[in-house]
Parts: sequence; structure tokens; C-alpha cells
Amino acid sequence: CEDKTLKLEIRDDGNGFDIEALPSELNRKPDLTSMKEYTELSEGRFSLRSSQIKGTCIEMTWDLANRRNL
Repeated sequence: CEDKTLKLEIRDDGNGFDIEALPSELNRKPDLTSMKEYTELSEGRFSLRSSQIKGTCIEMTWDLANRRNL
């Protein structure tokens, strides 16, 4: 948490998957869909990068400066 920004990053060095096939991947990986939906419902930004060489990185970021309840 820096400068009123909260960032959660999840990485692995596994096999990754094809981002171009994302809709079908999300059907097979409902956890990714849930993570994206919960992040966006809480006014956050969701990013997903994956490479068959480098693995997968999921990043969720929230701007806390504009939150009313802080």
C-alpha cells in the first residue's frame, strides 16, 4: 500500500495460458471471473497477463484516496 493505492499482485511461473482465448479460459477458470468481478465491484482495476514462458500475473489495484469511508 503506497500513496493511498492498494495493490494486490499474484504471480506464478507455471505454464500460463493464451490470453486471446480468455473468454473460454474464464469459463474453465471461474475463480478468475470472480476475482475480476469483485475487484470491479469494489471500484478497483483488474489486470491479467499470461505467457506460456513466464507464467501468469494477476494484478488488482484500488485508489484509496477517493474512498469516502477512509
